Amino acid sequence: MQPMRPYAPEPEKHYDVCALLFGTAAFIFCLIPALSVAVGIIGLVYCHRAKWQLGSSKRMRILAIILSCAGIVLCMSLTVYWIYWFLQIIRMIYDVTEMVPPAKFPEDCHAPVQTAFRLEPAISSC
Repeated sequence: MQPMRPYAPEPEKHYDVCALLFGTAAFIFCLIPALSVAVGIIGLVYCHRAKWQLGSSKRMRILAIILSCAGIVLCMSLTVYWIYWFLQIIRMIYDVTEMVPPAKFPEDCHAPVQTAFRLEPAISSC
């Protein structure tokens, strides 16, 4: 007869804690677009796994869902904001360079050279 082995319970998988950590990381790193979205999605996956685990904390799962979703939404909105302002800066640079007239040299053209603005003397009515 073989001696009985002592009962060794399976190690617990704390999906709720992992979900909370990933959700917090998604919210903290919302300024880094790819990282925040990836970490937020991983946090939501752990939330789903924790739902079916016995003994997981419902409050932790809810907080993890809120933090993960807030991190993803904030990251996406900041990314759209940055892209908008980047395109505005590019458009502004293009408009400024477009308004600069080409250099005209008297020997290249026969028409009189006109200035871009007209200087008029200031008349004071004292």
